[in-house]
Amino acid sequence: MSAWGAIIGGGATAIAATAGVFAAIAAVRTLRATKRDSRDRTRPMVGAELVLGSNPEDQNAYLVIRNYGHTVAYNVQVWFTPRITSTGTRSGRLSFVPTLLARYDNPITTMMPGVQMRNAWWFDRGVLSEDGDKSVNDEPIPACATVTIRLSDRPNFWSKGAERYTDEFVLDVATLRGELITKRSDDPHALQKRSTQATEAIRVAVASASNAVVKMENYLRPDDVRQREAEQAAESARVVGELIRQVSPHSVTLPTPSGDTSPG
Repeated sequence: MSAWGAIIGGGATAIAATAGVFAAIAAVRTLRATKRDSRDRTRPMVGAELVLGSNPEDQNAYLVIRNYGHTVAYNVQVWFTPRITSTGTRSGRLSFVPTLLARYDNPITTMMPGVQMRNAWWFDRGVLSEDGDKSVNDEPIPACATVTIRLSDRPNFWSKGAERYTDEFVLDVATLRGELITKRSDDPHALQKRSTQATEAIRVAVASASNAVVKMENYLRPDDVRQREAEQAAESARVVGELIRQVSPHSVTLPTPSGDTSPG
């Protein structure tokens, strides 16, 4: 009995020790997972996406690169696959690709949380594909591209505890096509458009009414008023002519209100 007891006791001790080892491993894994989860939730997260313009009638797409995280992103590098090159637009208009490439040619030193960088990406200027089936980007940018973003959570990557992150984002213009856009009567763009149209209509109406009033005043002006205005005009011409003769050694000829000329 004592031998069996020793054996059972030894087995229980081994089982307890093994359980302790597994418990310790599980605790370490849990601690690491918690630490990793906390780091992922507080890490700088710079992402890329395509968005339509703020105007509902704007069907062009814009690239937005933004720090969605809660901490500062350092030494942010951005590059595109396939590689984008400045080859000019299909329509012959001025291209914005050189500006896009120059902006991300060098690493961005810091990006604060919430900071975003916006660039034109897709311009629909009525240029059709070779088969004439659909419109294509007027710029030399493919409809589908991958944006790779690399950054660090420390100013110096080699400092202790610094982490380096690399993420990829696929940008596909097809995801924006067919988006339902509704217009409300109180939409700021619609209100501004209607206000501009109303102002232009008022301007035309006021100009037309002003011309009509002037014509009516000329038609209804009494003869004595006409004669008095003609005399005032003649007197003004005489005074101006006299001043010119005083300051100029040469003789001049000035028109009279009746259209005749008289030597000075």
